[in-house]
Amino acid sequence: MPALAYRGIIQTFVWFSPVLPDLNWAMKAFSGTVVPIIGIAAGQHILKLTPARGNKDSSENLLATTIICIICVLAIWFAVGAFPVRPTIIISGSMRPTIEVGDMAIVGKINPQILKVGDIIQFKTENRSIPTLHRIIEIQKEEDKKTIYITRGDANDVPDDPVQPQQVVGRVIFTVPKVGWATITIREIFS
Repeated sequence: MPALAYRGIIQTFVWFSPVLPDLNWAMKAFSGTVVPIIGIAAGQHILKLTPARGNKDSSENLLATTIICIICVLAIWFAVGAFPVRPTIIISGSMRPTIEVGDMAIVGKINPQILKVGDIIQFKTENRSIPTLHRIIEIQKEEDKKTIYITRGDANDVPDDPVQPQQVVGRVIFTVPKVGWATITIREIFS
């Protein structure tokens, strides 16, 4: 019943509001997640305040619960790439000493046409399921005027296969040292 009531309220709002913005999926998911969280927190707050009106601790708990829930939702969205930046845990030493194993690189989506030599990019290749994170050492123009990027890990001696612009996931914005060790440990335990 609560799910039907919740769905009914949302559908009623959509039916009786002739002009609504066409939100992208991320905003729809955000509003569909945050509104119930705030509703649940407000419901708990009202139920706890009924016997004793004006309980200051309950107000602080409501605010803290709401903030924690919103932060958790945003962290999950950040981790799955719903934002134009995404975290990447470094699991190999190919970029040493610039980026060490266990560091977390924050990769931002970027137009490949504005990349330059020296940028550290993340790109997908057909033969690897995990995207690669290496430095651009050369930018070449092919005969048909297509751009290709020659990349290499700082610790590697041999360059990678040429990278096409459509393979580029993004450019490294910054790194956070040692944050990824927990993820690496969990992956090793469960693999």
